[in-house]
Amino acid sequence: MIKMALIDDEQSVLEWLEKSFPWEQCGVNIVGTAENGKQGLDIIQKEIPDIVITSIDMPIMDGLEMMEKAVGMGIDTKFIVLSGYNEFENAQEAIRYGVKEYLPKPVTEEQILEAVKRVSCRIEESKRRIEWVKEMRQEPHQDQDMLIIRLFQQLIMQIPVQDEVIQDYRRLTGHGERTKYQVILIRAEDQEVVSDSIVSMIEECFRKYHFEAATVNYLPGEIMLVISYLADNLLYIILNENMKKVTKMVSDRMVEEFHLSCTIGISEIQKGLESVYGCANQAKNALVFTTLEENHNIVSISNLMFEDEEYHSPIKRERQLLNALKAGDADEAEKVLDMIYEEFSEQKKNSLSINKKICTELIVVCIKSLYPMGMCLNELFQTEDDPIYLIHDQKSITDVKKIVYRAVRQMAECIGEKKCEVPEK
Repeated sequence: MIKMALIDDEQSVLEWLEKSFPWEQCGVNIVGTAENGKQGLDIIQKEIPDIVITSIDMPIMDGLEMMEKAVGMGIDTKFIVLSGYNEFENAQEAIRYGVKEYLPKPVTEEQILEAVKRVSCRIEESKRRIEWVKEMRQEPHQDQDMLIIRLFQQLIMQIPVQDEVIQDYRRLTGHGERTKYQVILIRAEDQEVVSDSIVSMIEECFRKYHFEAATVNYLPGEIMLVISYLADNLLYIILNENMKKVTKMVSDRMVEEFHLSCTIGISEIQKGLESVYGCANQAKNALVFTTLEENHNIVSISNLMFEDEEYHSPIKRERQLLNALKAGDADEAEKVLDMIYEEFSEQKKNSLSINKKICTELIVVCIKSLYPMGMCLNELFQTEDDPIYLIHDQKSITDVKKIVYRAVRQMAECIGEKKCEVPEK
């Protein structure tokens, strides 16, 4: 049960908060009520509630002073503030004292319940994480692999990771801030579930070439490996060659032992735990390129990063299109598309099959603009709306063209929004 205290100088509000809500059904236990900050602080010290709903303007001791003293005592209580119209500046100051929700009066029952629900969810999640770390520390040898896997899962899913978890990881593995990471994504074709025997085979291949790999459960039919590197630049050259060998071995053994084909996407090697999320997106994007050519099932994103000699595209205005997308300029991107289509028309490349191939490559070029922003195609489009698959289902050149224009505009607008979220240095 979540422990909650109610503090307000208006008796009618206090009674309403205490008696008008199905707190027990919500998993909340009211541990005390008070009509001023001094009484409220006494309750906080005695009961250590998880949540306190309080006003700011109260006699004897106001809500701000009460919260400041509670925080100064090291009491980890989450505050929900009910503030009057003229108390906005005080409410802003209250944020420093652990205020999680600010509700201007008059407030409705629905607003109160939703606020308590949100704060309760955060508290329960925090408690689960604390218990998990305690378990890891009690049985470090047995659970070392699980700690590492869960850490990478949190990073890939962008779930905040506690500093203690990172410290445990570094203590157990010897990895520090200079450690570099790479993500490998392996998709077994036509498999909803990857069997344990396939996972064991993949891990065996990577061990044979001395890679330090953690296998992370991912989407159905897919295996994600996070590789950790402590090597210097000279050894990266050797490791890069070994990566080619090990991924080919995995692909060959998948066919020989399990009669399955697979595609493999490989990210760049990047420094720091914070890079794992971006590496995962690069590996996802690399898989998109495997759909373009038959018998080309292993793709490293590093071979595609703006290196014209490595990426043999027939599109003459690739650089212009990329620049427009990177700038988040949807109108400019459409102008470049107009010029590209005009050139295609002059070359009489008007058959449906050729248009599908060219437009597929156009989308692939556009994907290059996504991964520097830490984004990938499936963040923008649901599976049924994936432009690459939609292109191949169309029956006319006009419909193919519409899909490309719509997808390019959506990518540009999304990149533009992402750029606006990044504060200038």
